[in-house]
Amino acid sequence: MYRLEWVTVKELESVYTVSATAGKHIQIENRSTFGLSFCKSGKITYTHGGKKFVSAPDRAVILPMGATYTLYNNLGGEFPLLNFTCMEPLTEEFIVIPLSQTEEYFSDYEKIRRLATMHGSRLKMMSLFYSVLERLFEESQNRNVSLRRATQYVVDHLDDTALSNSKIAAEAGVCESYLRQMFRENYKTTPKQYVIEARIQKAGQALRENRGSVTEISYQCGFSSVYHFCRAFKQYSGLTPSEYRNRYGLEGI
Repeated sequence: MYRLEWVTVKELESVYTVSATAGKHIQIENRSTFGLSFCKSGKITYTHGGKKFVSAPDRAVILPMGATYTLYNNLGGEFPLLNFTCMEPLTEEFIVIPLSQTEEYFSDYEKIRRLATMHGSRLKMMSLFYSVLERLFEESQNRNVSLRRATQYVVDHLDDTALSNSKIAAEAGVCESYLRQMFRENYKTTPKQYVIEARIQKAGQALRENRGSVTEISYQCGFSSVYHFCRAFKQYSGLTPSEYRNRYGLEGI
């Protein structure tokens, strides 16, 4: 599932520019991190799950952690790459995001690369990286006003246990069937599953920050019962809420 707007970056593992040689095939097995790749020049075609994804100067590509894929360097060129890990799953598929402009991305990439190379401020580096991710999210959302309205409505009403497709569709100004189509095409999921995962993300943040009991957090995040919350949370994260808090929670001051 593609959830760029909710990503919590755990670590920026490496930052470097790949100099690609034209005509070269490479096989990647079980990618160890997520990757965010830009293209200054050239062209690469990734093949994953029988689908082809193209990296070119007018787009960014998110590479999924754990993926096995091949890449073909159609044209020699330079590809700025940021490898990172997340607190929660981001995507299992390649994501291609068309860019309206690229100079600001390249400028921030160079700042991040220099900070990483010189062991500069991690706070500054992460701030720049989050800024890049935010712009990418905005670029993807600006292409679909109805989808942006729908996702914003979800974020603003996560505590509403009666949140439904009909309410979201009405806010977005579309019918329910088109709402489902938008989410399927853009997020590879249903509106209902999107809401559940948004609630899990919000709950995960509350658990990490020790904001209330498991019961309190479940209702604050719109779950109708603690049982339903615990079941959904473990299905998504592999941990119970209590286990997640014990592993990732911040210690009190």
